[in-house]
Amino acid sequence: MSIDNLSKIKMVALYGSEKYCHILVAPYYYNEAGIYYEQEIIQIIETNSDEINIGDQVINCLEMFQFKEKNLRDNKESEWPAFRASKSKSLRSFQEDYYYFSITGLTPDNNTLRIEALPYKGSDIRLSALVSKNNHTEIGSLIKRMLNMCQTGEIR
Repeated sequence: MSIDNLSKIKMVALYGSEKYCHILVAPYYYNEAGIYYEQEIIQIIETNSDEINIGDQVINCLEMFQFKEKNLRDNKESEWPAFRASKSKSLRSFQEDYYYFSITGLTPDNNTLRIEALPYKGSDIRLSALVSKNNHTEIGSLIKRMLNMCQTGEIR
């Protein structure tokens, strides 16, 4: 796939926390070097929100995706947008308190999305699901189910 087509693949990051009962949704920018990086504005969704609300907010963040040039060499970890939006007091506690998810378009039209979650910290095992971008309820349902699997360790 060419760089031009890659730049059309939209992506957002999600960070779910059982401790804080919320999900952080981080829209991405994309730069000329081919690097995806988080935007400064992070949406916070309560984990007890209904599926349609979660799906709507995630898709709204996905649509915020855009090209923006930035030199990332001078960035400090403490400036990480999701960390700053979290309630964690340190980067270490952020990484302990939140499960990471990614939602990525599979083609330049972004009509089919892959939701991936890391259920075990430091593991190569991933939960993955495909869903239509237009099915906001299913997106929200999958996110809630996958977050529950991460928290309980029960894969269903």
